[in-house]
Amino acid sequence: MTTPICIFLYCRNETYTMVQKQVQQESLSSSVFLTLLVEQHNKPSYSVHFYPYNMGEFTEYIADSLSDDSIQSEDSDIEVEDSDSDVVPRRRSRAVPLQYSSDSDDLSDSEMFTESHSYTESWSDVDKAPNIPDFIAESGPKILPANKQSIKEIVEMFIGNDLFQLMVNESNIYYHQNKDKMCKGKKVSKRNDVSLAEMKKFLGMIVLMGQVKKDRKDDHWSSEFYTKTPSFSTVMSRNRFRQIWDTWHFSNNRTTAGSNKLEKIQPILSYLLDEFKSVYTPKKELSLDESIIPWRGKLSIKTCNPAKIIKYGLLCRMLCEATSGYICNMEIYCADGKKLDQTIMSLLDKNIGLGYHVYMDNYYNSIRTAELLLKNGTRVCGTIRANRGVPESMKHIRLKTGDYTFKRKNEI
Repeated sequence: MTTPICIFLYCRNETYTMVQKQVQQESLSSSVFLTLLVEQHNKPSYSVHFYPYNMGEFTEYIADSLSDDSIQSEDSDIEVEDSDSDVVPRRRSRAVPLQYSSDSDDLSDSEMFTESHSYTESWSDVDKAPNIPDFIAESGPKILPANKQSIKEIVEMFIGNDLFQLMVNESNIYYHQNKDKMCKGKKVSKRNDVSLAEMKKFLGMIVLMGQVKKDRKDDHWSSEFYTKTPSFSTVMSRNRFRQIWDTWHFSNNRTTAGSNKLEKIQPILSYLLDEFKSVYTPKKELSLDESIIPWRGKLSIKTCNPAKIIKYGLLCRMLCEATSGYICNMEIYCADGKKLDQTIMSLLDKNIGLGYHVYMDNYYNSIRTAELLLKNGTRVCGTIRANRGVPESMKHIRLKTGDYTFKRKNEI
């Protein structure tokens, strides 16, 4: 973003004056003025929204071709005095800023917990052996495939025919509800209801498209000698793939209430999480952290975190087995005002009271979190922020390499 700024500052001097005289002499439009200005700097790859000379009128920069981000003026009502200008500032939709993130500012207790609390100093320098309860869960697989070398049988442990049948039923229901709208004014081939076998082929082809990348979906059915991929047309015709794609659905629109932002995909998400929990019981050590599903399209629950490599996407709170990364539970962030302690307890779910040890970063961890989980037979380990109940004597301490200090408060 620094290059357009440098161009602007430089244009205020010799180049701006030179190009401005040329525009005035030849009566050129402001769009031509912009083109001449950019060409003068030999920067054709940059698109700059430029307003003559006044810094206050320079309201928007457009980043280079490596980024889709834009920086918009904080004043949405700003007006440009030059009404004859052909350059109009673009208004682009922005993702909702992420309120809850491990890189965000410190949260207050009212944002973290459902009940208010005042920290009391009852810390001691006397250490004692903690009373760690036994781990009573029976970790390991609950279901084993007949052939442990068969990928098909392992996949069927998590994805059964009932999931495919759900997609088949909902897709057919959606088509019959909207077939009049879909066929109006169009020449479309007759559509039969989707079968279970077709849905499996359809999903398999979507997975394969991730391996065989083309510019457009239809290019996978190309008959050109150098670009054709005959496996796609052999499995399913292009028109049939389009028909299923246009009506692919997971829930009935007429039964959704609109209160849950995830209700369109909730049946699939709930099914997969239930399977993850029923197939495998995690070991003693669990990890609580965040993950991002990259997405730059239009979505009300899309988050933006400039501090991350993946800046835009769906934020997922995930509880995983620490050693293997196996997903035990997850929640997609929907900006619904849920408190942090509610999120932690709902993620732990059935793992509460079994003697699990949860490892977390300083976003989730606090003295109150540790106390809450200790009451429920779960222990915590992780980094912590200074304003999360840390003793006053330890907030500003500076340690050298190899040094340590501690305070104890009952089992914490």
